[in-house]
Amino acid sequence: MIPFPFKLNVRNLSKCKSTVSGVLQKEVNEKKNALPFWSFMEMRKIQANNSILVRLCDRTPIKKLLQYCTSHGKISHHISYFQEGRYAVVEFESTASLEYLLQHTKELETKTGGKKSRFVHSRFLTFSKPEKQKSKEPKTILNKENSNSVLMNKLNQCHSVSDQIDNLTQHEQLREPEIRLRFLVCSLMEEAFRNILPNCTLYPFGSTVNTFGKRSCDIDMYLDRGTEAGMVPISQGKAGYKLTYDRLAAHSERVAAQTTLSTLASFLRNHVPHCGYVIRILNATCPLVKFKHRATGLSCDLTGDNSLALKSSELLYIYGQLDPRVRPLIFLVRYWARFHGITSVNPGYWITNFPLTLLVLYFLQTRSPPVVVTMNQLSRLAEDTESEPMSGMGCTLVSDLNKVPPSANEENLEQLLREFFQFLCSFSFQRQGVSVRRGEPFPNIDENVPLHIENPLETDLNTSKNVSHKLLTLMQTHAKDALKMMEDPAFQKSDDGNTPWGLPLMFLLPSHMERGSNKSMGLGNRLTNILKGISS
Repeated sequence: MIPFPFKLNVRNLSKCKSTVSGVLQKEVNEKKNALPFWSFMEMRKIQANNSILVRLCDRTPIKKLLQYCTSHGKISHHISYFQEGRYAVVEFESTASLEYLLQHTKELETKTGGKKSRFVHSRFLTFSKPEKQKSKEPKTILNKENSNSVLMNKLNQCHSVSDQIDNLTQHEQLREPEIRLRFLVCSLMEEAFRNILPNCTLYPFGSTVNTFGKRSCDIDMYLDRGTEAGMVPISQGKAGYKLTYDRLAAHSERVAAQTTLSTLASFLRNHVPHCGYVIRILNATCPLVKFKHRATGLSCDLTGDNSLALKSSELLYIYGQLDPRVRPLIFLVRYWARFHGITSVNPGYWITNFPLTLLVLYFLQTRSPPVVVTMNQLSRLAEDTESEPMSGMGCTLVSDLNKVPPSANEENLEQLLREFFQFLCSFSFQRQGVSVRRGEPFPNIDENVPLHIENPLETDLNTSKNVSHKLLTLMQTHAKDALKMMEDPAFQKSDDGNTPWGLPLMFLLPSHMERGSNKSMGLGNRLTNILKGISS
């Protein structure tokens, strides 16, 4: 398949240079080097808009593709990966070079009499220049978590529990190629949607952009239609699609989002390359369309009328930069909660990652001295000149993080983890709610709500209203177990260097751990064989 070229329409490029290099994930905790959220978004979008996604045919080495691309312009970055076939992402230094290559692709198709594709114009291409011998290039797998055995053995080689928490973050977090791939998928979807919504913009949000995403996380996308009120796309069958005025949509943004998403679901299924498993969920609190981008293996959630999610992403992005302890502690708590069934990918009575992250942030705000400031303080530090690319998104947050005073708290990650479990066990959740916006508790007046974690952007909403009494009890029970484990002498690193210690014990210990015993659990001796078995 050779798709048609499509001329890019990148807006606001004057804010960034097209040759800007990627920010390494290791640097995001350095406030002085951290890009403001919207600069980060613009930089990543430029990278994606100057990139092509290429399927490499059998026995075609990537060096052949790079030679071909270089003949059309300078390349600034490339990655290759395996996803039921071999693929490559190539980023050009300029949009002009990219358009030159796409125009050449069109000319080649015209000369060779290529068949007309049912797909929209796209930067998804197929490249074939096979060699006689099969390429021996290594298979790079992206968007897939490593096995627990790899993680546990890696943690066992660390020097301290704090070091283990840092290493768990490195193991779990999105890597540079995975971030680029997610932004590229968003760019390709935006490019496709502009065939029926010419002025639309697609924003990734959530785990893709807030610096707390793990390798297997989905892509959350928010669509700004870019149309006048009431104008929505509809299908005309074989005649294609058109924008039309809908009276109900003009008076209800929810109706407009439902109508738009329903149309885009059909468009994705029938006209966008490598998109499948399209599911409409239009009657949810936030209407969405779920689909799979098969060329990357990524699951995608497309929403409309959800601009507030971008603000939430910006808030978490800022907190992830404020202090080098924030992200490792949150990654560890999320891993712990997922391991014990406190969080789940399925809807239900579980706590989700967003309120769980807010809970950790509130805990860090209430240390003495605090590790991070409140959201109100972040808002007060913002200058009048700091504006947002989207209007109507609530309060403005400071973009220059050097204005935020550094924390005077000197506790290490192990100390903070211990205190967090103590906080979970001792805080009176049924009588008090927690507020990241103010950094203080407030009365929980609803006895039927066991856990009230205030949404900092919509303070009348409880982000954990679905959580049951049973789950809160489960969370506190596992927190007590973790505290007992951390008090056991076997939790600290042994001299022999082979006995399991620290976090591997926390994630290998059976859930039916005996409680109330005053004797040492002897965890190291009991789990040495388990760790060796997993390693094998």
